Formats: sequence, structure tokens, C-alpha cells
Amino acid sequence: MLDASLRAELIEVLARSFNSDEISEIGRLTVRKFDLHRLTERHRHVTVPVRDAAQTLVEEVEEKKKIADLIQLVVEADGALLMNRRVEVKGLEPLLANLARAGYVYDFSRRKLRESGRDPEEMANWGALREGRMYDIVVASVDIVGSSELVRVVGHEAMERFYYQFWSFLRRRLSHHDGRIWSWAGDGGIIAFSMKGKEVRAVQWALETQASIPVFNIRPENPIPQPISVRIGMDVGSLRFYNDTGRIISETLNYAAHLEKMGTEPGHVAISAMLCEALPDSIKQVFGSAGDFEGRTAHTTVRRPDGWMHESFDSALSGSAAREQVVENLDE
Repeated sequence: MLDASLRAELIEVLARSFNSDEISEIGRLTVRKFDLHRLTERHRHVTVPVRDAAQTLVEEVEEKKKIADLIQLVVEADGALLMNRRVEVKGLEPLLANLARAGYVYDFSRRKLRESGRDPEEMANWGALREGRMYDIVVASVDIVGSSELVRVVGHEAMERFYYQFWSFLRRRLSHHDGRIWSWAGDGGIIAFSMKGKEVRAVQWALETQASIPVFNIRPENPIPQPISVRIGMDVGSLRFYNDTGRIISETLNYAAHLEKMGTEPGHVAISAMLCEALPDSIKQVFGSAGDFEGRTAHTTVRRPDGWMHESFDSALSGSAAREQVVENLDE
């Protein structure tokens, strides 16, 4: 069931979260007559090193075909009392997310690990976030500029085709940065990033998306003649997660949406100071101060990431051959 990388990750989670006695207790709850000292060939008075204990436990439950039971116990131990200690399982969410990518998801309502049968990129919770719990999330609010005017110019049918193409374009780009579309309404919506490195992945996605908009605009199948521009506003903070993402209400989400609508110029990315502080200097230098916004400092891209569309669109791509070559390169 577990490949080498998932096995190593489970061992790491156990070693970081439990001591040897607790691992031994988990073993007895998972496998009948589990005996850590006998399996490691150590005397009873000797403490088994925690990493050896974790590896021994995983090997034993795999041999007994009890790996799903072990994962269930580890998940349910998070936040619970074990041997008179309140447990915090470190690295649990990344482990569950990687299990989801391998085709297995932990059903929190049924307290059972099962085959997901779904594309993990369609899981709003990454297969890992628990209903009603607080998590640090990066939220991006995305909006197509002037969409109402475009509808009046090209009609609803053409715009519906365009909206679908744009949504598909965003999903493909998100797959490289492990983001999720939490809500979408044709011309915009909310996108979320979780897990380790979420701040860098989120901002890289936003910058790459803006830089790719000009090429998206010139695709031959594009049903509208005008090049579109996009605004992206972003924030990071704690929010309470629900699988029905429409129920999620938070200041983080509100700030990102307000920043996008009222504090972001077309073609730019605007981010909160908290998000900016989490970025490496190589990415920070792309942003300049946007001043105060709703009582907090905000930052915006110094130059339009999609700027070449407005600076050289006509001259660089005036010939149909050049147009087709750019699209062909993008597809590759």
C-alpha cells in the first residue's frame, strides 16, 4: 500500500510526534501482541530509540496488513490524550495530502482510510484538512477586469466559452503549485494554498499566471478579440476550514477580496505585508509598497507581470506565423 517515500514519511511523523513508549502503545492497539523490545531484540530495561521504534512499528503493521489501522490511530491521536499526554501529530496534514495523491483519503466522518476514486486536485481540503479546524491558508482573489463590458460587446455565449477556457487555464497552472479553486463565478473567484511552502508557491503562481495572460489571450481558440487583464489580491492567515468552502468566512478571505477589488491595478498582483514577510528576498524585490489598505500595509508588483502585452503586443505578434509559434511553444 505504501511506497518507499510514503513509508519514510509515516516513520518520520511517528518519530517526531511520539516517544518510544507511546509508539509501543500504538503498536499494541494496532497489532495483537505487538512487542517492541522483542522485535528490536533489546532488553526490557533498555529504551528503544524513537526512530528505531517508529520504523519497527511500520514494518510490523505492513507485514500484518494493518497499515490502514495504524494511520487511523495516528490521525485520531492528534489532539487526544495518549498515556496522559495531549498529542500533537507533527506533519500529519502533509502525510494525508501525499496519501491522497497516491489514491487514498482519510474519511474523517467515518474514521477510515479508503481509496479516494477522485483526482486529488479536485479535493478542496487536499485530502488532509479537517472539518471545522483552524489552518493557516494563503488566499488569492482573482478577477477578470471589465468582464461586464466584455459581455455587452461580445455576448453571453462567447463569454461563457471564454470563462470556461480561463477556468481551465487557471487549473492547469494551479496543478504546478498545489493550489485549489475554492469558489468560482465565471469572471473570478477564490483560490487557496495550504501546506509547507504555501506562501512562496502562492505568489509564484500569481506572478506566473499574470505573466502568462498575454499568451493565453492570443490562443487561436479564444472566442473574444480583446486582450483581457486580471487582478490578483492575496493574504495569509488563519481560517476555519469547511469542506463546503462557501461556509468559510474569515478576515483573511475578506482582505484578499477587498485588496483585489479596491487596491490592485489591472495586470498586477497585490499582497498583504504578512504574506510579503514570508517571501524570500528574490521574490520580495518584485513588490513595492502600496501604502496603507484597511489599516494594514500592502505591497504591489512594481511592474506589470503581463506588461509585454501592452508594450509590444501589436509589433511582436503582428504576423500569424509568430502568433502560432508562441501558442505552439506554450503547449510544449
